[in-house]
Amino acid sequence: MQPNLRNALLIHNPNAGNGGSARRRMLDEARRILSHGGIEADLQETTAPGDATAMAERAAIEGRQLVIACGGDGTLNEVVNGLAGQQNGHRVPMALLPGGTANVLAKELGLPWDIPSAAAKLVHGEVKDIALGLATPLKEPDKKRYFLSVAGAGPDGMIVYAIDLDLKARVGILAYWWQGAREVFRYKCRWLSWAGPNTTAGRSALPRRPIFILTNLS
Repeated sequence: MQPNLRNALLIHNPNAGNGGSARRRMLDEARRILSHGGIEADLQETTAPGDATAMAERAAIEGRQLVIACGGDGTLNEVVNGLAGQQNGHRVPMALLPGGTANVLAKELGLPWDIPSAAAKLVHGEVKDIALGLATPLKEPDKKRYFLSVAGAGPDGMIVYAIDLDLKARVGILAYWWQGAREVFRYKCRWLSWAGPNTTAGRSALPRRPIFILTNLS
C-alpha cells in the first residue's frame, strides 16, 4: 500500500447483506489486517439512508487519505456521491470490502467476498482512476447521482427501487428475482425523453416494458 494512504475511514452499513455479530468479527479481523499493513482505519456505522454520503463528505473535508466502504452496492453508491461531490480539489481514494447481497462491483473487480481476505488484498493494492457516470433527471437536475458501475431505468430500476427490504434481509438475492417477476406484470412506461452531449434531445414512444442499462464496466 502507498505510504500516503494510512489515515483511513471505514464506513460500514450493518444492515447490508447478512450482518450481525459474525460481520463484526470479520470487520475486527479486517481492521487488524489493515493496521498490520500500515492502514489505520477508524470505523463508523450508518444508521439511515444518506449516512454514508455524509460520512464520506466529512472524511474528505477532514483530510482523510482513504475511505473504505463495507456494505452493498447501495452503500458504495452513497460513498461515491459523497466523495465525488467535493469541490476542494482533494481527491480521496475509495476502497471496497464487499458486504452486500449482490456485490456487483466486487464481482467485476474480482474481489473476494470474504471481508478479511478482501482487506488483505487491499493492503497490497494500488490506486487507479475509474471514470464516473452521471445521471441527471431533466426536470430535477438537483437530484443528479454519480454511479460507478451500472445505472438502470425501466423495470430494472424499479426492481431495485421497490424491493421489499425485509424480504431481502431474509432471502438475500432471491428477493430481486421475486420483485422482477412482479414488475413483469405491472410495470408500464410509454414515453422516454432523452438528451446527451452528442445527440439531439427528443421523445419517443416505447414498448410497455423497456429496459435501459448504462454500464461503466468493460
